[in-house]
Amino acid sequence: MNMSARLLLVSALFLLAKGRQLRSKEETLEMIHSLLSSPQSLARYSGGRPLSFSFSDCGGKNSTLIVQNLTLAPDPIVVPGNVTVGVNVTLKEMLSSPIKVAVTIKKKILGLVITIPCDKNFGSCTYDDACSILDKVKCPQQFIHNHLHCKCPFKPGNYSLPETSIGIALPSNLPSFLADGDYDIEAKIFDSKGAQAGCVHLDLSLKVKS
Repeated sequence: MNMSARLLLVSALFLLAKGRQLRSKEETLEMIHSLLSSPQSLARYSGGRPLSFSFSDCGGKNSTLIVQNLTLAPDPIVVPGNVTVGVNVTLKEMLSSPIKVAVTIKKKILGLVITIPCDKNFGSCTYDDACSILDKVKCPQQFIHNHLHCKCPFKPGNYSLPETSIGIALPSNLPSFLADGDYDIEAKIFDSKGAQAGCVHLDLSLKVKS
């Protein structure tokens, strides 16, 4: 059974369990969105002993951008709140505009792993020109203090951010799907010629404070 069929089955069972009948495809899709939006118990904590945040570099041996180490705390991440981030990255070649970033976010729902669609630039989105986005973002003082650049281009070298606390606010346009749960996140970075420069995969849990 493919993922679409499994999703439809889960939605149908949910509706039937409430004594209702499916009236239309739109109603089923609405239920799927509702499932995505509902807070989930953190499966990574259900075994009694919590699992820690994990990451992996998924870029392969030919990557020009290599994530050597990445730490993130607390676990689960609580939003809004402070997040402590530490990272070590090696860049072998210059990365200049345009830089494309393709993000895939998956959430665990009722035993299924569902890819979250792109919604208002949140979710599984592709950003064709990440440099133009960075131009609009104020570089955190912690980055500047550690000589980390937030603007394109990025020169070859080793970049390091010691464990640093950064405040994370709750966006006013926060998508409804961003609720408590376990997430798999993968980000692929492509250089100005369209070749994949790097990739990083994260497994994390999220709790949203109302």
